[in-house]
Amino acid sequence: MVRKILKTTWATGSKGFSLLEILVALLLIALFLAITIPSFRSLTRVQLKEAANQMVGLIRETYHKAVLSNQAHRIVYDFDKSEYWVEVSNEEVHLPQVEDNFEGGKLNIFGEEETPKKYAKPPEFIPLKEDDLGEKHKLPNHIRFYGFWADNMEERVREGQMALYFFPGGYTQRAQLTLSDGEDGKNVLTLITEPLTGEVVIENVEPEIEKQE
Repeated sequence: MVRKILKTTWATGSKGFSLLEILVALLLIALFLAITIPSFRSLTRVQLKEAANQMVGLIRETYHKAVLSNQAHRIVYDFDKSEYWVEVSNEEVHLPQVEDNFEGGKLNIFGEEETPKKYAKPPEFIPLKEDDLGEKHKLPNHIRFYGFWADNMEERVREGQMALYFFPGGYTQRAQLTLSDGEDGKNVLTLITEPLTGEVVIENVEPEIEKQE
């Protein structure tokens, strides 16, 4: 009798999924992934476009602030934290040197003689207080700074802190700022600045660096 009960219990407990049930489960998982993955990608593309448009607006606004206030401004991009903010200086500012665009608060700059040199004391920049632009803003989730190049740089940079400069005379750097929705850089938008007008063109690729001869 005991042996019979054990045999019945084992037979009941050992009943697994049939092949049909497994196939149905796999089909449902595949359908779920087919729906969710494209939706997620569509969402990140929308976020990427919105972030690019925000950067365009910020560049234009900072350009005009530099002109109207007669003060040098810069937008600082923190690649590691995906943050950005605007700073202003009351001092005379020249373009940083090729080797170090922005590093540890010390800037190497070009002098009037077009020869590399350093300030005895680097020009001081402080966060812009008006309109909350000086506060640190973060990119949307899944969006990151992917690359930055400006006309005072030899190569494109993908890490650390970089800055785009704006000058009182109505001039900004010729630069490329690339945003991506992933670390692989497969889906990107690149903002290309126009130095004399502060206007920005958006391209859905990362263009070659526009080096001047």
